[in-house]
Amino acid sequence: MDIAKLNILEETLKNKFDIKSFQKFTREFFNGPEMMPESRRTGIWREYADYVEAYYTVAKYKDSEGKSMIILAVELKKGKSVERARSMQRNFISKVLDINNLEAAMVAFYSNNEPNWRLSFVRLDYTLTDKGIELDLTPARRYSYLVGENEPNHTAQAQLLNIFEDDAKNPTLDEIEKAFSVEKVTIEFFNLYKAKYLDLIEHLKDNEAFINETKKLGLDVDKFSEQFAKKLMGQLAFLYFLQKKGWLGVKIIPDDHFFTDDEFKGIYMNQDQVRKSILEKTFKRNTDGDIVLDLKELSCLSEHEAGLLSDCFVGTKY
Repeated sequence: MDIAKLNILEETLKNKFDIKSFQKFTREFFNGPEMMPESRRTGIWREYADYVEAYYTVAKYKDSEGKSMIILAVELKKGKSVERARSMQRNFISKVLDINNLEAAMVAFYSNNEPNWRLSFVRLDYTLTDKGIELDLTPARRYSYLVGENEPNHTAQAQLLNIFEDDAKNPTLDEIEKAFSVEKVTIEFFNLYKAKYLDLIEHLKDNEAFINETKKLGLDVDKFSEQFAKKLMGQLAFLYFLQKKGWLGVKIIPDDHFFTDDEFKGIYMNQDQVRKSILEKTFKRNTDGDIVLDLKELSCLSEHEAGLLSDCFVGTKY
């Protein structure tokens, strides 16, 4: 892969959204798509008018299997975060696809007042049920990357690189969907997390201060090393989650990053009654209707409760 193409990939994903850069990205990603004249469309359907300011049809593309898709850039209204209302964003694209008889779309969602933007893949899928033909959509969370100035985007680059560097073959929709799927990312994260966990265990077993303290407590060094490493890794992951959401007072991402109702419900419904009660105690709805962490309640949790709270987020994107 030549350096010029790699620079296009990196510069597009690590900077604030720019339509010219996204056009270059699209041209290289699809190897000869039908590029469309730059035209900012402001005629938005009424049900989406409170969220969407305008959109661009950047390009159209047909893969080797004859399946058609569209590449869009959707400008959200000022104050509407790219991180929130993702179901609305996905449904807006679904309507565009349905009207134009297309199967999928790659979409850049951005807001002019935000340094970050979202690159998503949305695909229509019709299934036959006892009620007739039903429409399914690719999940908004599972098929998108948050990129931009304040977002680490190494994962997005790694996932998209294989398609981006292949000049000989145009990608199929299935290959594009796979590049946007988090399944591979989840496996990669687990393997890296496991490696760090095992490294920490080995370090503890060889650490004289840790060994002496463990023996004072009358505990087995090997067994306690594993327990301590597991607990510490879980706490570090949870603290990163709190910081990522801006709930530690040090916002690595600015503005209105709260739990959405869907995010909280998705985590809450998968817990037993004990963990549900801890979530109810530590997360409260503020006057703006957002679900936020109650720091006072968090500080009152016992060590056991804190561990159970951390467990609630195991296996999620957090």
